[in-house]
Formats: sequence, C-alpha cells, structure tokens
Amino acid sequence: MDIELNILQNWIQESDNIVFISGADLSAEAGFPDYRIMTQADWARYKYAPDEILRLTFLQRNPFYFYRYYREKILAPVLTAQPSPAHEALAHLEQAGKLRAILTVNIDGIHQEAGSREVLELHGSVMRSWCAKCEKFLDFFYIADSPTHIPYCNVDMCGDYVRPAIVLKEEPYDLALLEKALDYVRAADVLIIDTAGRLQNKSNLMDELGKIRRVTEKNLPVDEVLLVLDATTGQNGMTQAKVFAEAIGITGVVLSKLDGSAKGGIVISVQKELDVPVKLVGLGEGPDDLAPFDPEGFVDGILA
Repeated sequence: MDIELNILQNWIQESDNIVFISGADLSAEAGFPDYRIMTQADWARYKYAPDEILRLTFLQRNPFYFYRYYREKILAPVLTAQPSPAHEALAHLEQAGKLRAILTVNIDGIHQEAGSREVLELHGSVMRSWCAKCEKFLDFFYIADSPTHIPYCNVDMCGDYVRPAIVLKEEPYDLALLEKALDYVRAADVLIIDTAGRLQNKSNLMDELGKIRRVTEKNLPVDEVLLVLDATTGQNGMTQAKVFAEAIGITGVVLSKLDGSAKGGIVISVQKELDVPVKLVGLGEGPDDLAPFDPEGFVDGILA
C-alpha cells in the first residue's frame, strides 16, 4: 500500500487539475454510517427495506415510515458527524489550487463543512429541504425541528409536506448537474475515485468495480490497468489476480516490497496464467523507488 500512496502523492504534486469522486466510505470515516445497513431492531421499527423506503412512491403513500426512517437513520447521524482528515485534505487541495471539484453521491454535506466549495452533489443533500407544491427550498432544520412528525410547509400558507432535497428512487437526476460533472471529469489530469474496499471474495463489490471501469470508458479511454501485488503474498496473490482480471481486465502487474527478503515468485504463476507482463517493481516506499522490471535480475534473485 505504501508504494501506491506514494505514486498518488507524486501525481497530486504534479497536477493542478484534480477531480475527486467520493462515496460512502468517506462519509463513514466522518461518523455518518451507511444508512442502508439494517439491524434486526431496525427491521422491527421501520418495517421496510431502505431501498423501498427511499422511493418517491413510498414517501407519497406512506410518509409516516418515511420520516421515521429519515429522521432517525439519516438526520440524527448527520448532526454528530464531523469532517474526517480526508475531507479536510480535500479542502486544502482545493485551497491550494490543485483540486477543481468534488463529485459525490453522498448526501450529508460534510465536504462543505470541511471547507470545500466546488462540490457537485449528484444525489442532492439533506442540508436542504424542499416543498414540491410551492417549489420553495428550506434549510436542514425545517424538517429536523418540525413540531409535527410529517413536516408541513408554512410558506405562504402552502400546507403541503416538506421533503429532503435528495434524489429518491424513481426520480430523475439533474441532467445539467450531470453534464457539469462530466465536463470536470473529461478535463481532469488526475481522477481519484473513492470506492468501497475491494475484497476478491465480495462479488458485489467486484461487480461495482467493473461498472466503474465501464462508465469511465464511456468518457475517457482506459489505457492501463496495473494490479499491485505484494511480493510477500503467497498463493492468495494468484486468486486476487484472477478475480481482478475478470472484473476489470488488467494490462500489467506491479510487484511491490522487493526490497525485503521476499522474492515474489507468485508473479511467475500470475504471468503464466493471465498472460500479462510484470511492468514495474517496487524497491522502496517512494515513487522514485519504482523501477522497470528486469526479468534476468528477477530470476537471479529467486535462484540466489
């Protein structure tokens, strides 16, 4: 992991046109857990699955359970969440003129609390409330502090219910916002995508990783996909390589931690099985410690 972080650090130092795409893991680090995870007690209290509750038609036909879930599983954690070091680092990169925009599917407003300004909230934000009837936008506390369980709009005696300004299932996205996000992505020198941690035995997460590549390729060519393997990894490295190759396709391998006692013999099996070359080796922790792979020197090291 050290060598990947140092490569990323080098890219950040050289670029002044970075775009960051953030997901649920970043919010979890800030104390805003994934509200889609349900305990047994949650099922007893909310009766319905989150994917069902967070639908427009559910809000319309069953507002009682919608607002119970929304207040307790979404609003309450937002009140206690605090920007993580990652949120603050992104704000500092923007202030330094390196980060152009954050594109996020998170709805918690934590990026702005950390000081980031150009944040495109693709799923909307709980920091805003909205009345569909009179089309007035209200703040976060309008729902949080409502004296009634279902908050009603008192703007100009409207009387309709006030809902969070988030994109519910069955609702369209803001196409102008999506186009703006794509413009940022197309113009970026460095695109950093924050995804859930990937384990090769978690098929749903690997499927999402494959989707990320497919979506990216619709807008930008993907020229190189390098899999970083730890030289100390045994046969598990072969399993990892196979699953990642199937999910996203890899064009080469980077073998890290060859500066220690490990010899990295697993890459012979990986190269033979997947027919991809070893392109780089890591001989230390810095970006300057990456070196082109020398097959003869590698074999000599194994036989020594």
